[in-house]
Amino acid sequence: MDSEPIEGSQGLVIENGVVISLGTCSDVNVVIPSVYEGQPVTKIYADAFEPLWMDLILSSDSRVWDDYVETIADKVVSVYIPASVTVIDTGSFTDCSSLENIYVAEGNPNYMSLDGVMYSKDLKKLIQYPCAKADEKFEIPDGTETIEDNAFYRTSNLKHLTIPASVNYMRTWMLFASPNIESISVDKNNKFYSSVDGVLYSKDQKTLYSYPAAKAGDSFTVPNGVVIIGQDAFYNSKNLVSVSLPDTVSTIKKGAFMSSDKLQNIDLGNSVSVIEGNAFCSCKFLESITIPTSVTYLDSSTFTLCDSFTDIHYEGTLLQWNNIDKDDSFLTHYGPIKVHCSDGTTEYYY
Repeated sequence: MDSEPIEGSQGLVIENGVVISLGTCSDVNVVIPSVYEGQPVTKIYADAFEPLWMDLILSSDSRVWDDYVETIADKVVSVYIPASVTVIDTGSFTDCSSLENIYVAEGNPNYMSLDGVMYSKDLKKLIQYPCAKADEKFEIPDGTETIEDNAFYRTSNLKHLTIPASVNYMRTWMLFASPNIESISVDKNNKFYSSVDGVLYSKDQKTLYSYPAAKAGDSFTVPNGVVIIGQDAFYNSKNLVSVSLPDTVSTIKKGAFMSSDKLQNIDLGNSVSVIEGNAFCSCKFLESITIPTSVTYLDSSTFTLCDSFTDIHYEGTLLQWNNIDKDDSFLTHYGPIKVHCSDGTTEYYY
């Protein structure tokens, strides 16, 4: 524990030993106190660095609120965590877009920091990589086994990530909001994950987990043998114009190509059976798509917010199209969209 009480930043909202909010704190280097009003500070609440809490604390005047939130969480550069804090909710620092370092007192029994990155005390769990950490390359330490949800959320400078053999669990869509990632490398001895040309796959390479958002190249052919395109796998891809899937792919998970702003052409192959929700949401330059007869389920939100989308070319008959599992609201909020079937018939959605 801290040998002396740590005096924290002014303005923080702390109740019953729990850091609730940044409150009126204006420090860019935030120090969490070890004691507040005579009580040890033991926890940081999940939304403590989330500006939304402050409209309850500061003002009911939305104009004051809107002006103020721009100056709080996004300006925090560092956070100091005392030894007294033993519980930190997941995602506590994900809204600190300027955060460069997290410092943890050496005597903390549950957490530690190494080069500004926060881990569990035993280094087995990577909890938070600061959003604005300056380094372009980062190697997760060997011995780390788990990567916490949102650990790399909104990282602005990170371009190359290396995953050691020891990592055995991570939410594989964890990198979907890291806009400048160019490559992901995995140690060849890792038993659960692999990488090919900077793209993250399952060990058997049957699931494509993550295509780096800033990976160079305007086209990509998914390797033969891949069966599943994972959740948010191509989310926010900056450069991709064209993607081709092999006939081995059967499932496209939700949000798989979401917000791939330049995507114009997608070849689904001939074996896709399930296309989950928001698979192509916000692909603003996608004008049309060809859907094979292998598709049995098509979520109603598949093409939400595709501003240029006008045509579906279906390789089966109208009867086959109508037999695809899709709810009654399918495409009704996009329109007008035409579905061109192989028998010459056309279905209209408005």
